[in-house]
Amino acid sequence: MAVINRAVVWCAAAGIVLGLTAYAGDELDGLTGTVVRFAAGSGFAWACAGLLAGYLLRPRRTAAAGAVALLIAATVAYYTTYAVTGVRWYRMFHEDGTSAAPDAMRSLALAAAFWLVASVAGGAVLGLLGHAIRRAPARLALAATGLAFVLMAVAGLAISMDSVVPACVAAVVLLSLRPVLRST
Repeated sequence: MAVINRAVVWCAAAGIVLGLTAYAGDELDGLTGTVVRFAAGSGFAWACAGLLAGYLLRPRRTAAAGAVALLIAATVAYYTTYAVTGVRWYRMFHEDGTSAAPDAMRSLALAAAFWLVASVAGGAVLGLLGHAIRRAPARLALAATGLAFVLMAVAGLAISMDSVVPACVAAVVLLSLRPVLRST
């Protein structure tokens, strides 16, 4: 029988708070909404939360599990809240007057499924990176810090330029610099 680690449960609870706060940010207008969306509703904020979970937890397995639990709980809370409240889908209609709710719910379910898969894969990586930053030998910790910095910079570019394309371009540029950085 597996024992549920309390730290992982706390991470899941924090993820629920993150997901609900992200939902609230989507519903707020003005400067408050912008600040809440950046602090809790962006991929950058969620990646930071996964990295922090890994940084705080030990051993490695718990760090990865905690980050995954946090991101899964955040994703489930966020998308479940949208599904339950009906925001963005309840009052949608096609041009012919028929309800667009089934299509909107399908789209919501696909988005949730995508982000759940990303939560598992990304959460494990972020948790391990956070753990390595704090607990690995100096060279490995430095490499993990650099990789985390690159990931956060790419996420930040995606936010600031409001598009995934510039973030992908930045990632390609940074990866192409790898041989140059390795030789120094």
